[in-house]
Amino acid sequence: MSAYLIGKMNITDQARYDNYKRLTPDIVKAHGGRFISRGGQKFFLEGEAEGRRVVIVEFPSVEAAQTFYNSEEYKKARCLREGAADDMQLFIVEGMDN
Repeated sequence: MSAYLIGKMNITDQARYDNYKRLTPDIVKAHGGRFISRGGQKFFLEGEAEGRRVVIVEFPSVEAAQTFYNSEEYKKARCLREGAADDMQLFIVEGMDN
């Protein structure tokens, strides 16, 4: 069953965040994931508007998403993100069986 890693954050240092962004695609791919959305324009239909950047990554399973997040490669990338973004929220949502 697929799983979706969803991140929301405010970018505070774009140059530093860009360094992080350059590393993540290869790490995501190595863990079977793919970006669904990476900071695209948002269209609000109900509720409060979300000002933070939103990123959605699809993985083949919750376990694959967790393995990605806990991998040594991603831990190193996360270090680059430190000081580049705040109000960070990152979570995994389980997909549905088809």
